[in-house]
Amino acid sequence: IPTANAGSDVSHCTGSSSSLSASGGVSYLWSPSTGLSASNISNPTASNTTTTTYTVTVTASNGCTATDNVTVTVDNTAGTASSSPTLCNNTALTDITIATTGATGIGSATGLPSGVTASWSSDVITISGTPTASGTFSYTIPLSGGCGTVNATGTITVTESNTAGTIAGDESGCSGFDPATITSSSLPTGGSGSITYLWEYSTNSSTGPWTTIAPPTGSPVSIPQEQISNDVDDGMEYSASGTTVYATGATNIRLGNRSGSFGDVFGGMRFTTVPIPQGATISSAYISVNTLPDGTASNSSNQVRLKIYAEAVDNSTQFNNNTGSFQNRISTSAQVDWDPPSWSDNTWYSSVDISSVIQEIVNRPGWSTNNAISIMIKDDGSTAGIHKNIYQYGGNSLRAPKLDVTYSTGGPHTEDYDPSTITQTTWYRRGAYTCSAAGTQYTSAVEITVIADNTAGTASSSPTLCINTALTDITHATTGATGIGSASGLPSGVTASWASDVITITGTPTASGTFNYTIPLDGGCGTVDATGTITVTEDNTAGVASSNPTLCVNTALTDITIATTGATGIGTATG
Repeated sequence: IPTANAGSDVSHCTGSSSSLSASGGVSYLWSPSTGLSASNISNPTASNTTTTTYTVTVTASNGCTATDNVTVTVDNTAGTASSSPTLCNNTALTDITIATTGATGIGSATGLPSGVTASWSSDVITISGTPTASGTFSYTIPLSGGCGTVNATGTITVTESNTAGTIAGDESGCSGFDPATITSSSLPTGGSGSITYLWEYSTNSSTGPWTTIAPPTGSPVSIPQEQISNDVDDGMEYSASGTTVYATGATNIRLGNRSGSFGDVFGGMRFTTVPIPQGATISSAYISVNTLPDGTASNSSNQVRLKIYAEAVDNSTQFNNNTGSFQNRISTSAQVDWDPPSWSDNTWYSSVDISSVIQEIVNRPGWSTNNAISIMIKDDGSTAGIHKNIYQYGGNSLRAPKLDVTYSTGGPHTEDYDPSTITQTTWYRRGAYTCSAAGTQYTSAVEITVIADNTAGTASSSPTLCINTALTDITHATTGATGIGSASGLPSGVTASWASDVITITGTPTASGTFNYTIPLDGGCGTVDATGTITVTEDNTAGVASSNPTLCVNTALTDITIATTGATGIGTATG
């Protein structure tokens, strides 16, 4: 057999020609013959006016033949754009490509939106970038080099970005207060399609950094307990015994390992009508099984090690007695270990939580409410022969496996947002987009201010003074308060007043004693009192002399005494 060689692909402009050259045989036949100077020679001249692929049949001296192809390109060509996208302003464009032939580059593109450019390499035009203007853009990109005047053309539609709208809700309160709902003053406008909202908060400033607030969650919902209700909806398969499958006509499901040629066991339970909405959040899920007494060690304390998963499909189908009906089902990525404890016969036991397994199924785009889920249980390293038996529907329909699930559904954010209680000043802003989150537009932030608790400083003095003597003013500095309540514990004749963040205690006490006073602050936040002490002493007194004696000079005086109050001593006596 000859080795046919039609030569390399060539090109020429309209009105010109290209020389072809084939080799590998003793005779040659070209097809089609259109545009060729001859079709039965090795080196015809091609004067075709449109791009043509020629096939040459090469014949060897022994009569054997072989073929090869060569393409003769006439003038440049530009293919169809790979896409004609519609996207949002300021959203990155998925590259558009256009195949070319003949050209050696491109000229200046016209009609592309701002932020988008075109480049050429290896016979491909690539259009890329992020548009910063909206509208419908019909672009033209001239090919350079080669022959002919050829343009690559296409269309890009850029929709206007939506506006952010405005929000209102500046507010202040004491630590732990629950702010009012932040409301929309004006809704976003523009864009393409429905508005998606998101909310963010910052405890630093009105410019961030920002933390995204999760959408609201709904109340928990518990599905009606679902129990296997058909013989073909549960069963088991031995992994090493060829065709030993028990989907119908059996009484039990073994969990773990069966000795001998049976090997590991794959159990399955298909719950046919699971009323969980697509995308719901699963908060708890478990299966309940009832132990089957079989006179073996299966329900003893021997440790069985199991793995629970689900069939990774949108709507699981019934089991059958064919090989692979259980063990060949595609498994979820989510799998949960279950090492059951020692069991008693004819007793209900619950599995570990399998929320992650159910979550993976209901998150599938094709999942719908009331679809079927098959929960699968396989051995996960049990000792050979160690297993536990549970009832299958065919053994006792009242003891067939059950499924319990609790879930919640939340809605997306809306144009308004109700913050929870806060203990520090917090800023909130709303985002809105129509095409993609990359084009989110944000409002200015609203500020929810947490007011600091009131404070009352230490008294400027704790005086001790005589009754009916004017008090030197006592002062307390305060913060946060807007006034004071009724003072208690002040001596009669003394009062308290507040002005410019200062409490002033003034007056002339008309009662004696030690006075521990309390002055409550008004307004502001917190329950705060100004406190202090004033000590008021009584006036001095001197009683009557114990005697007024008459005695001789140089004769000892019988002591004369005079009782006093208030005084701490005496001065120099006179007379």
